[in-house]
Amino acid sequence: MVSGVSSECKELNLELEKGADATLEDWVSYICSEDASPFTDSLPPLNVKPLAFSLPMGVMDISDGSTTLDEEKLLGLLQYRITKDAIGKFISFQCTPIRDDGIVGEPRSCMGQERVRPAITGLRTTLGDCSWYRNCTHCCNTSSDGMQSEIWGATTASYMLSVEDIGFFVSVSCEPVRSDWARGPIVLSEQIGPIIPGRKSPTCHSLEFLGSMIEGQRVSFIASYSGGERGNCFHEWFRVKSNGVREKLSTFDFLDLTLEDVGRCIELVYTPVRQDGMKGSPSSISSDIIAPADPIGVDLEIPDCFEDEEVIPQKTYFGGQEGAGQYMWYRTKNKLHGSALMDISNACEDVVICGKTLTYTPSLEDVGSYLALYWLPTRADGKCGKPLVAISNSPVVPALPVVSNVRVKELSAGVYSGEGEYFGGYEGSSLFSWYRETNEGTIILINDASSSTYEVTDSDYTCRLLFG
Repeated sequence: MVSGVSSECKELNLELEKGADATLEDWVSYICSEDASPFTDSLPPLNVKPLAFSLPMGVMDISDGSTTLDEEKLLGLLQYRITKDAIGKFISFQCTPIRDDGIVGEPRSCMGQERVRPAITGLRTTLGDCSWYRNCTHCCNTSSDGMQSEIWGATTASYMLSVEDIGFFVSVSCEPVRSDWARGPIVLSEQIGPIIPGRKSPTCHSLEFLGSMIEGQRVSFIASYSGGERGNCFHEWFRVKSNGVREKLSTFDFLDLTLEDVGRCIELVYTPVRQDGMKGSPSSISSDIIAPADPIGVDLEIPDCFEDEEVIPQKTYFGGQEGAGQYMWYRTKNKLHGSALMDISNACEDVVICGKTLTYTPSLEDVGSYLALYWLPTRADGKCGKPLVAISNSPVVPALPVVSNVRVKELSAGVYSGEGEYFGGYEGSSLFSWYRETNEGTIILINDASSSTYEVTDSDYTCRLLFG
């Protein structure tokens, strides 16, 4: 006695999208072996014909039918990758059951309920063979320790390897975009690398200055290098005169522009060198004419001032070739500071103009007063900077007292007056002396003769009178 055959049927599920797998979910057919086991020893084997609703291993037919029911048969596959050629067509599945003894059952077919729709697909590609449609790409490099970083600016289908990529693995990711702007999943390519140095000659592709070509500025440069791993590249700075003569300045990484550079050009010569010592062709770049800086009075100091000694101020100018600046000397009884000093030209009380040249020689009137100097720095082309004002640290010191042109004048019979020219600040209580010189040349001080006048006595006869 054999138990009845039961079956459990599942609907055929086809992923009817381009690029998807159409998969058949197996129908199940089985015999209740537990019920039949008591009879297996006494009864002969039951000859049951294969049924079409079961799916043992056998020949399967998958076809995608067009609207005209043309068929393309694919035999022996349980899964079928739907291609773009199937878009707009129906997919059918046919199964022919075969028992293990070769008995063939009746084939059965199942037709998809919808036509195949287009789906989003991603095509794998590499940097050397990009075959996607409109897309956005991002090149990435990966070091041997697994860290990945994006190469900024590399967003096209091709990428030129640079020296920064040496020792890294390079890969590319692609986001496919369909003609209707539908986007698919991002696909990452396999890594290529590690990148090794190239064997071509070292080359400097671009060379440019960094900084302003103005007096007082510091100029550096940036150079792009290719051709293997960079070695000890070298460079030279030159000053180019108007007649074309070059003057070598330095081999530093920067150049500070000075007054000597104003009105001339700067040339930089860069020679790329590979790590193995191979030199490439030198590259050079020339600047525009170096412009002068704005006129600036950097420093102004007045040394100690002495009567009748020329005062030469210590000043520092910057900003092209210095022209004829404006100078103004002031005399003041009080020492000014801060804003009062800067506004000295508008001051009226106790401030007197005493000179209008760079240097000044103090006179007796300046003794005991402070000297201040107003300076307006001016470039050779007439451009002016901000004025500076300095004042002496101490009042003008009087010179040592000196008398000159000493002489004796007769006022009347027997009465003489001594005269002289005094210098050295304001004269105080000067001391006067009269002397008597004998015929033998002996000079004798005349006691009690301490005024500027002297009346002759009997002792003075036959002698000469001296005044001091």
